[in-house]
Amino acid sequence: MIADVFLILWKNKNKLDRKAMFSPYIAGITKRIIYKKYRELNKMSEISQYEDEMISQFNVDTIVEQKEIIQENIAIENYG
Repeated sequence: MIADVFLILWKNKNKLDRKAMFSPYIAGITKRIIYKKYRELNKMSEISQYEDEMISQFNVDTIVEQKEIIQENIAIENYG
């Protein structure tokens, strides 16, 4: 994260006010980076939670087992 802060500072070096204090720039950039990373982690957590809910709701294993049973029954009916 520290490298990210200084990379952003370096990329924007021409936009910085050289007479202003340096620490507010660092604090602001750091705050935005932390906020961005937190949002990304939160989204990943929400996606993972959603996937778990969908899997449990549809219970994929049970559906596959039921499909196999139906296919076996059809095969038995068709071929005796």
